[in-house]
Amino acid sequence: LAQGQRVSLPHVHTISSRLPGSPSQLLQSTMRVALIAPICVMAAEPSTGVVLTESKSKVSAKDRMRGSARAGAEIRKSVNGLEDEFNQIKAALMSGKETPEVLGAVGKLANMITLRIEPAIKNGHDQDKILLQAIVSQAEDCDSMEKSTKHDCMDLKDSAEKDHDAFTDCNSNKTSKVAELNDKNATCTRDLESAAESKSRWCGKQAEYPAHIRSNFSSCGIECDFSRYTAAECFKGAVDMVAGLKDHFARQKQMYEANSELCKSAERRYTELQHQCNRHATELKSMDSMCDWHHSEACLEWSSYVNCVTKTLCAAYKSCRDDKDAEYDQAMGQVTELVKDRKNEWTSTQTIKCALMTYKRNKSLEESDLDACGRNIDTEWLDLHKVDMPPRLTCDERATMPEYCSASFVSQISNAAAQAKKHVEG
Repeated sequence: LAQGQRVSLPHVHTISSRLPGSPSQLLQSTMRVALIAPICVMAAEPSTGVVLTESKSKVSAKDRMRGSARAGAEIRKSVNGLEDEFNQIKAALMSGKETPEVLGAVGKLANMITLRIEPAIKNGHDQDKILLQAIVSQAEDCDSMEKSTKHDCMDLKDSAEKDHDAFTDCNSNKTSKVAELNDKNATCTRDLESAAESKSRWCGKQAEYPAHIRSNFSSCGIECDFSRYTAAECFKGAVDMVAGLKDHFARQKQMYEANSELCKSAERRYTELQHQCNRHATELKSMDSMCDWHHSEACLEWSSYVNCVTKTLCAAYKSCRDDKDAEYDQAMGQVTELVKDRKNEWTSTQTIKCALMTYKRNKSLEESDLDACGRNIDTEWLDLHKVDMPPRLTCDERATMPEYCSASFVSQISNAAAQAKKHVEG
């Protein structure tokens, strides 16, 4: 049978119309009662493999529905077989015959109803309740998944907001830091200019006091008149003549060393101030990098949050609930038809069971007995109270990127950073 296809089963009135009520309507009198002894083999238990034991089973709803449909088809087949068998012995029952064959057939049909068909109908009824509850539970799992995923999404949002707060604080600190660095830079620039002037002055004097100095002795004109002076006297005269150069070289050496030290000191001071001024720009650049990092992290995490909400969360939840809602509607349609069938099947089996018990009790069966057996059969217990699906959760699909992650905002802070850096660097 195709899934969802119904086999029209006779309810009590249909059975009554099929059961001849007068001798002229009896089955062929020549029918041998013994032919009904090997009655049809029932297959009313639930179909193989699909045993619905609990709503949280790993069996899919579609497998459950297929199993329920197969079980329903088996019950219909069994009840139809039961009706055929009963119709075959009805003439013998209404004639009042009491043979071992008839009594055996009555017992077998009664056992078939009590031991197999009735439990199968009850089990099918229970399975359908489990089927609907299973789908509802799976829909609740969709809700649990949505709540869990939403929690993960909110973690991303919280992280993004923390980084944005850090970015805001960083920018605020940078604004005050820029003012501080501007003051430091102005002082540093003045000191650097002074150091450059000092360096130029002291290192420029190196030209006046070079490392090598030459004295010209060619004009000294030292002569010795040996007719008048001894060699010792001539040497003494020469020594006296150059004695003044001794102090001259000492003064030159002292001035050279003093100017050399002042030049070196001026160069060291200039270099130190250069590094100090450069550190101001480096410090601002470092702050720019830190602020940019917090901004980048905030935007990346917010982007992950938007994707989490609009794609992972909402799309997955919508897909999950769409599937479960469709399964639920399909299952409700199938179960509704199965309930109708089971009521007819229960009415048929209880009518036949009553007729068999009446025959066993009275040793005969009348048309009025059949009518009485078909009245007031309770089938309300087979009604399935609708199990409502949980209401859908509201999913925020409107999550968008914040303004501070827009291209215009990024351009604005980049330009501001460039201007600040330019000002500090002078």
